Amino acid sequence: MLLKIGLIVVCVVILYVVVQVLLYKRDMKKTKEDLLTFVTKNKKDVSVTIIENDDVVLEWNADQKTPLASTVKLVVLFH
Repeated sequence: MLLKIGLIVVCVVILYVVVQVLLYKRDMKKTKEDLLTFVTKNKKDVSVTIIENDDVVLEWNADQKTPLASTVKLVVLFH
């Protein structure tokens, strides 16, 4: 019984890791244009400021406070 539970836990962990790797690979294929398209479609819900070499590259609703969600994905997307 304990062995079955252990195998189920291991399978769930492996499945979780595989899904995360696939999602990461999908996100790495996105471009700057994808970010701009997202911002355009969600104008009221997005606040973005991108600074590169001390120059503001993109600023959208910079003074608007929004909840953090997938912030790391946006940084990876732009990078």
